[in-house]
Amino acid sequence: MSKNQDTTDDFTHNFKTLGEEDLSKYRLSTSREIERAFKELIITKEMVTVRAGTGSTTLLTTMLDILPDKGMFVFDKGQNQKINVIIENSKRLFFDANPHQVEIRFTSMKASSARYLGESVFAAPIPEVLYRVQRREFFRVDTPIINPVTCQIPGANGVKLYDLFDISIGGLGINDPEHKIDNDLAVFDTIENCILHIPEFGDIKLDLEIRAIYEKRRGIKTIRRFGFAYKELSTIHMTAIQRYINRRQMEMRAHELDLD
Repeated sequence: MSKNQDTTDDFTHNFKTLGEEDLSKYRLSTSREIERAFKELIITKEMVTVRAGTGSTTLLTTMLDILPDKGMFVFDKGQNQKINVIIENSKRLFFDANPHQVEIRFTSMKASSARYLGESVFAAPIPEVLYRVQRREFFRVDTPIINPVTCQIPGANGVKLYDLFDISIGGLGINDPEHKIDNDLAVFDTIENCILHIPEFGDIKLDLEIRAIYEKRRGIKTIRRFGFAYKELSTIHMTAIQRYINRRQMEMRAHELDLD
């Protein structure tokens, strides 16, 4: 195994909903497959979370280019220079993205500062292995504004109620326009004792792991959003969420037919 190649153990942490025996089905190892996956991230400008080694430091970035002839890919630096330094000094980086309901995971060796189109960026070795997962668990549906799905999340200032913007069997997305969720939380932190309320399906008590924190522009406003993964969701609760997703899909389809 070469120094850039990933091991299955590296991904059992990232793919919470998959058993270790399943990972081989989603493994991409040919240069053509890996280049295609990178181009998907580049074209969609999908936000990518980069985690430095075994620590908790993360960088939210975008892929800029893949350079097969040089064996490198290029991604953007962040605005926080301290985080950039930690990323550059890390011997191993974990990358995590979710374009179009697909999970993409890979690791790479040390990133170096470089110049790309006149800008200061990071360049890192193209991984020899990449995992691309598209399964029913990761299919997300948008949640309605009227009669919304909500989640109670405890924090330093007490329990607050938040509206969801999407939901799946694997996790959910929450709007935090007033930045009420604790600012010292980071990706991979867990918030315990949350309560998910799904209209007509009841309440689900669960723990949530932060998988992404980013800003979404809506008109002239910028809204902070959180992406969460469920921690050890029971079969009963998983079934309830799937039933809601199925009903929501039917509602959205009926609306599309009315517009036609």
